[in-house]
Amino acid sequence: MMSYGEVWKFLVVIGLISVVLYFITSSDSGSYIDDLLSAGGLEHPPVAQKVFWCFTEGACATALLVSGGSAALGALQSVSIVAGMPYTFVICFACTSLWEACRMDYQEEDLLANQGDFTTHVLDVFEMMEMRQLGGPNAMARLTSLVVGTFAPFVAVFRAVNKMFENNKISGALTNIVIACFFLLWPILHIAAAAKDDKKNKKTTATMGWVFYLMFCLIVAAVRSGVRTAKKINGSLISDFFTTMMMYPMVCSQLMLDDFSTSNGVNSLPGGV
Repeated sequence: MMSYGEVWKFLVVIGLISVVLYFITSSDSGSYIDDLLSAGGLEHPPVAQKVFWCFTEGACATALLVSGGSAALGALQSVSIVAGMPYTFVICFACTSLWEACRMDYQEEDLLANQGDFTTHVLDVFEMMEMRQLGGPNAMARLTSLVVGTFAPFVAVFRAVNKMFENNKISGALTNIVIACFFLLWPILHIAAAAKDDKKNKKTTATMGWVFYLMFCLIVAAVRSGVRTAKKINGSLISDFFTTMMMYPMVCSQLMLDDFSTSNGVNSLPGGV
């Protein structure tokens, strides 16, 4: 801490507050879950049982740190990250799904007003590419679009971007170029990182690759949001972004095959992203 100069005291206070908040929220809630699971269905478990689980978890953590030292602490932190990372992505979908379910249950007006639909759905790949509407794309066309969306998503979204910027060709062309550059920089930077010997430069280069991937996902999500808004399809930019981030090939395939027809019969999309 002394290496931070005069601000070390402030950092100590912030660190203590953060640790206290962590144990009040995360660790305490974990003990509460253990308590409920071992209570045999009781809604209000005994206080003594709550204390038992708190002390048990604390004793286990202390024993691990004392016996293993700094190496054990590093391993414990790594395990926490590895175990929590998939849950982070799942909870993003779970929260948005729960929010949409609650809105449907309460029959909100804006939800009832937006009854449009995409020509295809992102999860149709798990239904063996079943045709959703008469005259819709067949399984071969959908499989082809999925391959294109995986390896060349900038080609898949080309038509959707041009439709969005129908009245501004220059903006549409620039958007397509940016999407292509951001996507291509993602694997290029990871390949460059693998070729580097310096560990610090390797990590920095790989991180920049992920930054460009997230920027690519954000632009594609904005394009999908524009299509969704024009077709009066329920959803939000946040859900579009998480969907694109987790399954960009399906999203790009969806945009490639969409007919872009709106509910009022106008075959055009609003300008701008």
